[in-house]
Formats: sequence, structure tokens, C-alpha cells
Amino acid sequence: MSAFFFSHIASRLLDSQFTKLTLGTDEELAMRKAMSHGFHGALQVTCTRHLHSNADKELDSVVGSHSDVWCAMHSARFGNSKFLIR
Repeated sequence: MSAFFFSHIASRLLDSQFTKLTLGTDEELAMRKAMSHGFHGALQVTCTRHLHSNADKELDSVVGSHSDVWCAMHSARFGNSKFLIR
């Protein structure tokens, strides 16, 4: 369904150069594949705000909310970056 959606949008942007387009996700594999299919050549970035949220939920359930281990794992994975370029 997502691939159809992005292909439909791409078909309306016939004169666009997708190599100048930047798309962002939270690493959802189906969404990344759909965007690649619809906007071939576009740069894909991963928004760390969404990754932080996803990781925070997982870390909370495994090691507890904001424990020393939680803080160390979070800092090691994300540092201060806002986006991860794929």
C-alpha cells in the first residue's frame, strides 16, 4: 500500500529530480522500501528523534527508566546527532 502511495505522488511530480529530494523515517523497513521504490535516487535520512523515542521505550522495559545502564546505552547509540544518513 505504501509503495503505491509514494509511486502515485512521484507520478504527479514528473519534472522533479528525486536526487535532490530528502526523505526521513524512523527506520521502518516497509516505509524505506516504499520510498525507494517511489522516489528512486532520493536521499533517505533517519530521524533520531523518532529513534530516541523507539529506543527509550525498549530500554525502559529492559533496564528501567533512565538508569545508569539506560543512559550509557542511549548515549553510545545516539550521541548528539539529529539525523542518521542512510
